[in-house]
Amino acid sequence: MKYSLNDPLGKNRKQLIAVLSALGLIIILALTPKPEAVEDLFNRANEAYGSENYQEALELYDELIDENPTIASAWQNRGSAKYKLGYFYGAADDFEQAIRLNPASVESWNSSALAYYKTRQEFDALNNAKTAIKLDPKFPQAHNTLGLVKYQMGYFREAMEHFDTALTLNPYYAEAYQNRGLAKSNMGIVYTAFDDFAKAIELKPDFYEAYNNRGKLYYRTGSLYGALLDFNKALELNPENHKALFNRGVVNLKLGNRDEGRADIRKAKELKEIEKSLIME
Repeated sequence: MKYSLNDPLGKNRKQLIAVLSALGLIIILALTPKPEAVEDLFNRANEAYGSENYQEALELYDELIDENPTIASAWQNRGSAKYKLGYFYGAADDFEQAIRLNPASVESWNSSALAYYKTRQEFDALNNAKTAIKLDPKFPQAHNTLGLVKYQMGYFREAMEHFDTALTLNPYYAEAYQNRGLAKSNMGIVYTAFDDFAKAIELKPDFYEAYNNRGKLYYRTGSLYGALLDFNKALELNPENHKALFNRGVVNLKLGNRDEGRADIRKAKELKEIEKSLIME
């Protein structure tokens, strides 16, 4: 075979191609994530999440997904970290990707429903919660989520029924007791609503939302000092809770504590604006 001027590699073509192929293989192997490196990242991210270092966990899950974007649980866990940090739109996106990678994950369907609930995308929240229940009818968290969506839509009796189901499946489910208490409060079933809030607090003593919601019920039934005690406890457990802070401000104004009431309401408005900015990210 003759080599023309149009074939600059000439008779060394085969050798050069072999060298380039080997070099390409080396580059591919160098860029391919090592299983042990991916596993180490995953473990470190999970450890940070378990220690409630959600920002650190989020950054580690970012690295993990950059290394290997095909791990469904990495997307699920990163979504959970975003959810904990208040980045609900971003969390919903991650949960949806987890579903695409693992459509049989009840946890991912339920988590995405919760994220949509937080962003008031009720149609998607409703459908995803129902899908989770269809995949596993005995998954109490999905019944609780569906109850939350129904509650948000104003269907309090339907919401209560779903909370009932969640509690039948798990009688130690503090969040479901608290949520059922909310549904009952809006239906005027006051006394057993108090019972549900008390049970939620008994099961989960640091449940500041339950203290806040029971405080609201005390306020509605005219017990201002009972309300004040619960709002104080909610803020002791979570000083950044703008809802409890606003509610305490209202009670303080009612009790004639004007300076304290105005200060609480002013601070509550500031915290609410911060929360809004997080949700929109």
